[in-house]
Amino acid sequence: MAEAAYYDPSNSTYCNYATSSDTAPTAVASGTTAGTAVYDFKGSGVADVDQAGGLSPYGVMGLGGNAFEWDENDGNLVNDFPNGGRGLRGGTWYSGSYFLSSSSRIDFNASYEDDSYGFRVASVTPSAPVPEPSMMVIGTLFGLGGLVAKRRMRK
Repeated sequence: MAEAAYYDPSNSTYCNYATSSDTAPTAVASGTTAGTAVYDFKGSGVADVDQAGGLSPYGVMGLGGNAFEWDENDGNLVNDFPNGGRGLRGGTWYSGSYFLSSSSRIDFNASYEDDSYGFRVASVTPSAPVPEPSMMVIGTLFGLGGLVAKRRMRK
């Protein structure tokens, strides 16, 4: 998770928590209420991806709590040792609010597996969908290509 998670574009400041606040979010087991996050042993495990706490100013859910996110960088933030540990940020359902804060980062063995560690996969949805070429257009292009090839063969 990048530092952008803690940035509030509405007032151009960085906050201590990804909920656009310097106060820890309210701990919940699941849900989408603003100013909440899944942490502090609420519930009995990781919440569903669409119930992982309130949205960030960017409209992203679960930037704090629910599951730690792996950082690409190792402990010294240089990434100069490929087999070294990697950072974990953001806290998890069983961590305290300290681990949700922007100042918290854990260096951890990258080969460790746990259902509370993961990484974020995101995509940008364009404001207007990109149209797929229809089969009619593709068929027409193949047909024209075939006619051109046939004409060349006759000559």
